Amino acid sequence: MTAQRRNNPHDKLFKAVFSEPRNAIAHFAVCLPPALLAALDLSRAEHVPGSWVDEALKDHHSDVVHAIPVRGAGADGARPRTVLLHTIWEAQASVESFMALRAHRYSTRLLEEWSREHPKERLPPVIVLVLYHGKAAWTAPLELEELFDLDGLDDAACDAIRPYLPKQRYLLEVLPEDPAAVRSGRGVARLTMLALKFGQDAKQWIAIFESEDDLRQLPPSGPDLLHLAALLVEYLLSVNPVLTPDALSEAMKPMGTEAQELPKTYLSRKVEQSREEGRRERDLELARKALAKGMSPAEVADLTDLPLAEVQKLAH
Repeated sequence: MTAQRRNNPHDKLFKAVFSEPRNAIAHFAVCLPPALLAALDLSRAEHVPGSWVDEALKDHHSDVVHAIPVRGAGADGARPRTVLLHTIWEAQASVESFMALRAHRYSTRLLEEWSREHPKERLPPVIVLVLYHGKAAWTAPLELEELFDLDGLDDAACDAIRPYLPKQRYLLEVLPEDPAAVRSGRGVARLTMLALKFGQDAKQWIAIFESEDDLRQLPPSGPDLLHLAALLVEYLLSVNPVLTPDALSEAMKPMGTEAQELPKTYLSRKVEQSREEGRRERDLELARKALAKGMSPAEVADLTDLPLAEVQKLAH
């Protein structure tokens, strides 16, 4: 639906975990207002593929959307009434002053897409949930209306204007500085929230693997556990400049021997990837020089490890 997003470790972890409805459901069940939870049938939540975040902001925001049926709706055979829950991870540590405007813009894009796919149906409610991990207090307005400049107008004029202003309010969840106070469904969902909150911290990253109650909720072994472990390894070694594979491997003891091997495997793969990139750059430089001296693309392809088709493109 949108252009391919840049390689962003926060986005990769957030989307890999919370695009899975069971993980999103575990989080929603803890953080949504009780009255809203009572109205929604979380057990039937479905991930809606795509992203509605501005291309220029994709290093700072990640998002997932779930379509959640209303309880009891559709029992007569009609299409269930649906709420779209748009979750935004605020990856930057500073406060986004115009988040209400961004939430409104993302909601509009989402509804436009929905209306194209369901042209004869009424629009579903869209609820935006913003997850913020920064240390600074969130001071940005929660209401879109608060962003409009009505200074200088008397009360009567303000009352006359407000009905014509667009309305948007978002739910805000600020992740606390105490790891024990981080709310989410136990297991994968909460471990991920801990990683996103504390993964970059030189000391507090260890809290992820000290959460014994969450670790007990994970499968004892198998592909699901190793997939999660691999996601955490890649994320932590990407975002934490002081964390070493050995320290991470030691911390991952509760996840089992196979999981403990992943940090070293990841490091070896990154070293080899770096070598391959270096060899490729040398081949490209050699190919350009050889072509400039009049060698044919076929001769250059034999001289390097580059495919003939790629050399031919360099020649034009």
